[in-house]
Amino acid sequence: MTSVLTGSLAFAGFVLAAETYRSYKEKEEAKEAETKEEEKVPSASEEESKAQEEIQETSPAKEEEVPADAKVEEVPVVAQEEDVKAVEEMEVVEVAVKAVEEVKLEIKEVVAPVSDGVKAEAPAVA
Repeated sequence: MTSVLTGSLAFAGFVLAAETYRSYKEKEEAKEAETKEEEKVPSASEEESKAQEEIQETSPAKEEEVPADAKVEEVPVVAQEEDVKAVEEMEVVEVAVKAVEEVKLEIKEVVAPVSDGVKAEAPAVA
């Protein structure tokens, strides 16, 4: 008799768990459907702000009026030349680092077979 009660109690627990899971899934699907609808339909204020941004982007820029007595400042060309030199030096360093890495790899390829007791031939230099 106790086995019948235990079996029916276990079955009732299983049914309750299945119902709970089903209702949870239904609520989750409803939330996903609502968020998809909200993403598809932009609000009126968003549309207005996008339209104003497009108008501002397409409208010609207003030219600033400069007074006739305004002084023109000269930009020092030396600073620009120094920046160019610094960039060139950085590029040279990067190329040197790459060359060093390639040489290290070649050395490893030559040294590894020699250390294993096999006499290696030096690779042909192109």
